[in-house]
Amino acid sequence: SSSSTWWGTGAPRSSAPRVDLVVDISRSMVVTEQKLRAYGELLGVLACACASTVADARIITTSAVPPQALHVPEDIERFLACDAALSALEEVHLPFRRRSLRVVVSDFLFPHDADMLVSRFARDSAMLSIVQLTLREEAEPEAEGGRKLVDVEGRGELDLVIDEAAISDYRARFSRLRLGLSSAARRTGARFVHVVAGAPARDVARRLAAAGVLESA
Repeated sequence: SSSSTWWGTGAPRSSAPRVDLVVDISRSMVVTEQKLRAYGELLGVLACACASTVADARIITTSAVPPQALHVPEDIERFLACDAALSALEEVHLPFRRRSLRVVVSDFLFPHDADMLVSRFARDSAMLSIVQLTLREEAEPEAEGGRKLVDVEGRGELDLVIDEAAISDYRARFSRLRLGLSSAARRTGARFVHVVAGAPARDVARRLAAAGVLESA
């Protein structure tokens, strides 16, 4: 269960590592009830991991607001609204601590250069973990005919025919996006894991452990 895991630091529990947990609170993270629920469960697993150690853990949502301390798992509940127009990950400077253990949670569905983004997060860190959360249909959509797409962050709209050709092109681009993040993480010595919304919290914890983000107690 999530309560039986802790940060994969390789250090003893008494070493009090510093953890910087960066969470994407943009509207993209709550486009459906399922994604909102999965987002809350994922952050809950990570919050439990922090609380199960003596880690000095902080939550970072933007450079404009001071990081908030995370003492107990319930502290994460303040960050589930997800009403920001842009992701904090798009900001150039975030208040990381030097030699901190960094965990970055987002869907990463915004324009970015994976190598530049991951290198920026990894700079002066003790360890970096990248956790990508998406809906299954965001990773592997199906042909649906004519649809109106609404940008939940920019509020723009686009009429689009979602046929097999469009789906094939989208899946290829999403695969490149995920591979770009995975490759960039590998080059910097970071961990990367893709979590699909809808999986039970226990399975999510196992995926995080398999990726080296968490360790089983």
